[in-house]
Amino acid sequence: MNDVHLSFNSMPSMIAIYPRLLLGSKPALVPDGTAVPYIEARMDVVSTQPVKISAYNKVCGFSDSDYLAITYPHVLATPLHLAILSQEAFPARVMGLVHIENKITRYGPIPNQEILSIRCFIEDHTDTKAGQVFEMNTVVSTQDSVIWEAVSTFLARRRGVRKSSTTRKKIEDKFADFDRQGTISSSWEAPAGIGRQYAMASGDFNPIHLSEPSARVLGFPAAIAHGMWSLARSLAEIGEETLGSKVSVSNSFKLPILLPTSVTFLQTENEQGTRFLLCDHAGQKTHLSGFCEKI
Repeated sequence: MNDVHLSFNSMPSMIAIYPRLLLGSKPALVPDGTAVPYIEARMDVVSTQPVKISAYNKVCGFSDSDYLAITYPHVLATPLHLAILSQEAFPARVMGLVHIENKITRYGPIPNQEILSIRCFIEDHTDTKAGQVFEMNTVVSTQDSVIWEAVSTFLARRRGVRKSSTTRKKIEDKFADFDRQGTISSSWEAPAGIGRQYAMASGDFNPIHLSEPSARVLGFPAAIAHGMWSLARSLAEIGEETLGSKVSVSNSFKLPILLPTSVTFLQTENEQGTRFLLCDHAGQKTHLSGFCEKI
């Protein structure tokens, strides 16, 4: 099993990659006896465009700033993620992978005009009762040092596996954690077109997010919001000042947000950091939960 190393002078086109992912004939799970090799993609000179940054900030709710929003490096790295997943060496079907967890560590503010180096890699997988778990690692560096890192965790579900009967109780317990003095509550709309707006700002044109017809083709009753939009919008609600320039953010993606809808956001602070929860307007379904900790 040979390692795969990809190096780019310009970002690969996600629009060109998506048809290969949609029409590919790989199995849903990595076959028994097969491993995922080390696959790396990198681009050593990555610059940003003010117009794209502004569009991203607007759709995600961040204030315009001289520094990149905490989630924006993920947008810069996404073409490299897809380049890795579209490689023949990656042995499983990409369409159907579920983004279940994310962890971001930012070691300091990143100026909008900073020239960055981005390296992404994936290696092997973990078998669980629910399916197979893959971790996409992203490392963003300046000329001096690593400034931002992330691990995006994906699940390829096994057919016939049902969610645990304890799921409802766990969700209720999470809501109870926020039912106390000091919890800040807010709400916002997730309109039908937010998937298209985020796609235009981020370049992520996965059809499950764009419209009801394209989502139905892939098995969803309606278009669903990008998970990374939900996370970005949540962190924008907390605010960069509260997050701090040096921060670690861990979150779990729960139920998808079917568009259009309205959502409720809860946040509470303690000595360790800020906990947050994104749920439906009625407070019955959890879409996302997470924790921010200053480092």
